[in-house]
Amino acid sequence: MPRTAPERPAGPAGPGRAGTRGVRAALLACAVLFTGVFLGSCAPGGSPDGGGVDAATGAGPLGDGARLLVWQAPEREPGPRVLTTAEREAVTDAYLRGPRETAFAAGTGQPGGLRDLFQGAALLDAQAAALGGAAPVGWAHAPTLRFYAPDGATVSFTDRFTYATPRPDPDAAPRVARRELDVVMELGDGNWRVHHWRVLRDEPLPAAPPPLSPPRTAPRGPRRTGCSARPTRRAAACRP
Repeated sequence: MPRTAPERPAGPAGPGRAGTRGVRAALLACAVLFTGVFLGSCAPGGSPDGGGVDAATGAGPLGDGARLLVWQAPEREPGPRVLTTAEREAVTDAYLRGPRETAFAAGTGQPGGLRDLFQGAALLDAQAAALGGAAPVGWAHAPTLRFYAPDGATVSFTDRFTYATPRPDPDAAPRVARRELDVVMELGDGNWRVHHWRVLRDEPLPAAPPPLSPPRTAPRGPRRTGCSARPTRRAAACRP
C-alpha cells in the first residue's frame, strides 16, 4: 500500500481579504511615519542632541526642528510677549510630535497618547485621523509666529509645509500636498498642546510621471536562405 502523509490538524482560518487590506493599510501608515522620522533624525548632521527616544513613536527630541522645521522671521515682532529659545523649542517639540503620535495611533490602534499633545477640536481631529488609518506626516515646516500671550500660555502661528497621507488603497502611492495652516497651542500642566487649527490652503502636488516604456521594435522574420529574388548571379544560377 502506498504510504500517505499524516493529516495535519487544521489551524485557525487566516484573515480574509478585508483583514489583509487592513493590515497592509496599517503597515503603509507606519511606513509614512518612519519616513518622517528618518527625514528628521537620520539626515546628515540632523540627529538631535541629548534626550532619549520616544518608545512609542521612535522619535527623539524635536525641539531644534530635527531638520523638519525652521521658524521664519515675522515682518514685525508679534508680541506682546517675547518667545524665548527654550519656549520655542518646547512648542516645536510638541507640535512636531503630534502628527507622529497620530500616525502611531493609526498603525497600532493605541490613541491614548494623543491627549498629551492635542486638546479641544484638534484632539477630535487627531482621533478621527487615527481611527481612519490615514494620519498625515509632514516635513519642510516653515512656521511664522503670530501671537504669544502675556501669561505665556497661548501661542499662535501660521505654518506652511509639505505632507503625505496614505490612501485607502494600500497599493496606491500616498497623497502628497502643500498646506498652509493656522495653529493655536496652549500650555497646561507643563505640556504644550495643539488646541485649534484651521486650513488656509491645501494644494496637491502633481503625481510623479509613469516610467517610460522601452521603444517597441518590429519582430524580425526568419532569415531566408537559398535563392534570392534579386537579379544576382546567384539567383540566375538557381533558375531551371
